[in-house]
Order: sequence, then C-alpha cells, then structure tokens
Amino acid sequence: MGHPLSIRLDDDTQATLEDAAKARGIGLATYLRELAAKEARRLRRERIRAQSRAVGAYVASSPEGQTFYADWGDSHRRRRAPVSPAEKAMAGQIVLVDWRDALPHH
Repeated sequence: MGHPLSIRLDDDTQATLEDAAKARGIGLATYLRELAAKEARRLRRERIRAQSRAVGAYVASSPEGQTFYADWGDSHRRRRAPVSPAEKAMAGQIVLVDWRDALPHH
C-alpha cells in the first residue's frame, strides 16, 4: 500500500476535479490516484523509450554493433516481417518492455 499524500488545491481546481470524479462515480481521492497512476505509467514508458533510443544510438555508433546487426539481420530479411516484440528482438530490433505496464491496473 502507498503512503498518504496531502496536497493543497485552489477552490476552482478542486471543484473541477470533484466534478470530474463525480461524473465517473468515484471520490476525489480515487480520481486523483487514478490520474497519478496513469501519469506514472506514461512517464515510465517515456523513460523506457528514451533508454531504447540511447541503446540504439550507441549500437548505431559502434562498429561492432553495426557489424553484428548487419550480419544477423541479413538472414532475417528473407523471412516475413516480424510481428511480435519477441520476433522483433530476434530480428535485431531493440525492444525494451517494462513488465509493470503489462500488469492489470487497479
């Protein structure tokens, strides 16, 4: 379980958020938890994509990495295009996944 968090909202912001929560049939605290969790997932995915780009840039700038992917990729180009993340990874495309994003969210 998480830790309590106290925030101060101006009246207009609080009223707007309470209306949005009420429209969804939930309380303000639940609505704010959902908003925060959604934003945290977005930030994690953004961080993973940035890390993937950094790895890709490193491999692209590395002669060893270029040779590895050029040699390995040639044998896979004659096959159908990869469709799943696992197939993409096997075809030499860098795919990083945060396993926490695959879990059901409550």
